[in-house]
Amino acid sequence: EIECTKSVNDENSKISSTRISNNIENGDIESANRLLGYAFNISGIVIHGNSKGASIGFPTANIKVDSEYIIPNTGVYICKVQVLDQFYDAMVNIGNNPTFNFTTDISIEANIFDFSDQIYGEYIKVIFIKKLRQEIKFDNVDCLINQLYDDKKRTREYFLENEVVI
Repeated sequence: EIECTKSVNDENSKISSTRISNNIENGDIESANRLLGYAFNISGIVIHGNSKGASIGFPTANIKVDSEYIIPNTGVYICKVQVLDQFYDAMVNIGNNPTFNFTTDISIEANIFDFSDQIYGEYIKVIFIKKLRQEIKFDNVDCLINQLYDDKKRTREYFLENEVVI
């Protein structure tokens, strides 16, 4: 016996995997999360990067993810990162590192707040909450550093002002 149901709608449009995928690919994480009913996330293994982030005071965990994941478009995201059984606030850059060494390969790099353990080879989960801004090519490293401090401040403020359910 076959049962048919009416489509489920949100804001007068059908909720579909295509719509959710498009939201993620376009960086509209908040809409994707609302439609999913949970926060979009990806998991991957922490690999060695080129240590540029650490050299400017913003060390990152570089994440290698399986090709099956839909990756949000380039930019900086407010995220939670799960390392083992602990959750940490983080800002995550997805992009080509245009200021340092532009590459056609997309990298996923998490600056995990209040965390300094070595986790190379560990699987971590990145839980996307909101897109903060587009990726930018800065004129110099000082401009990048200033922007990263602002991004970190805005990310911390977001977590102070919003209840985040993951």
